[in-house]
Amino acid sequence: MSINRHMLDETASPNSSVQFDVSLIPQYKRMFLKRMVQSGKVKLVFSVWSPPCWMKGDGQCESVEGFCADPGNVLPSSNYNAYAQFLIRYLQFIKDTTGSDLYGLSLQNEPYFDEPYVSCHYCNGTYMDMFKTVGGQVKAAHANTKLYGPEHMGSYDGNSEFFDGLLRNDATARGLLDVFAVHSFTDGVTPDFGGAAAVVGAGGAPAAYGIDGRRAGNGAATGLRLYKVEGPDGVAVRPRASVR
Repeated sequence: MSINRHMLDETASPNSSVQFDVSLIPQYKRMFLKRMVQSGKVKLVFSVWSPPCWMKGDGQCESVEGFCADPGNVLPSSNYNAYAQFLIRYLQFIKDTTGSDLYGLSLQNEPYFDEPYVSCHYCNGTYMDMFKTVGGQVKAAHANTKLYGPEHMGSYDGNSEFFDGLLRNDATARGLLDVFAVHSFTDGVTPDFGGAAAVVGAGGAPAAYGIDGRRAGNGAATGLRLYKVEGPDGVAVRPRASVR
C-alpha cells in the first residue's frame, strides 16, 4: 500500500458560478492517476481529511488538536448536498481520466478529531447523518465505488456509536456501507492491533455483532483494517485482506 496526500484545488465557493471546475487540476496529477490505474496493478482508495474549506462552519481547513472540541471545524448540514456534489464531480473526473471508477472512498478520516492540519469532526451522531445524505448521493452517481468508514481509532472511545449507527440500527446507512474500517494506531504512528481487536475481535464488546477481528494476513504493520458487511442485517461481518 502506498499513500499520496494532496490538496484539491478549490474552484468553487458559495459566491462562484464555477461548479467544481476540474480543468484546473494540473496535468501531472492527471497523468499520475492515469498511469497508476492503467498499469492494472493499482486500486485507488481515497480518504477525505476535510471537505472544501468554504463549506465548513468557520471556513478554515485546519483546526487545533482536540476531540470534538472546535465548534467551527464541522460541516453544517446545510452543506451536505454541496459536499456530495463536490465528491461526485471529482469521482467523475477520476473515471474520465483513468477509464475506471474509483475503487474506494471514505467520506471523512478520523471523524472525532480536530487537528492542526486539515480535519473535520462529526460528533453526536452527525457522522451517520452526513454519511446517509452524502453517501446516498455518491452511491446513486457512482455505484461501483465502495464506501468505507468510519476510520475511527480502535483504541479510542466512540466506536459503539459507529457500530450501532452504521451496522446495527440504521438500515439506510448499513445499505450504503461497503466496508467497515478501523484505524489501528494509538497515536497516529504506533501500530495498535490490540486496540482494534478490542473493537472488532472476539471478546470485545462488538462480539455480539458476530465480528471476527484478526491481524492483516501478511503481518504487515498497516493501520487500516477493513471489514466487509456480509449479512443484510449487518450482523455477519467477514474480515478482508489488508489493502496493499
